[in-house]
Amino acid sequence: MFTKEAIQGRVETLVGSLPAFTGDNEVDSATIGEAIDQAREHYELEFPREITEDEVGDSGNYYALTSLANWENDFSVILGLDYDSGNRVSNDERPQWLFQEDGDWDYYRDASTRYIRFITRTPTSSVTFRITYTARHVLNSVTSTIRNTHESSIVYLSI
Repeated sequence: MFTKEAIQGRVETLVGSLPAFTGDNEVDSATIGEAIDQAREHYELEFPREITEDEVGDSGNYYALTSLANWENDFSVILGLDYDSGNRVSNDERPQWLFQEDGDWDYYRDASTRYIRFITRTPTSSVTFRITYTARHVLNSVTSTIRNTHESSIVYLSI
């Protein structure tokens, strides 16, 4: 795993060796840090983080997506929805995929919240549904959710 500081060191080394960024045009650490943040934002548009979470029904058809740990309105999208997934693996069952294209579910939005709206099912409290969705990556001094094999991508997107 790499950190933002490791990326910053690599970028500083590369930028420091470029004639356009020496002398009066020297780039400071804060500017490089901003460039790394912009590179992460660009990267996550092409390779968003994928997260899977389980939610329990409440006999309703609307579930606030903001209850998902890393959901961000206007960025995150649902990639998969497995209905009644509670004991899927231990019972050796096939997933019950619900598809937006088939009219099984859709997004709904009010003034402040985005919801998933079940159209063909109503999950009761005995139903667990598994949502796989996209989220932003983390890249800071402690951790990174970006694949190690893509470290150089972040470095070169920063320059």
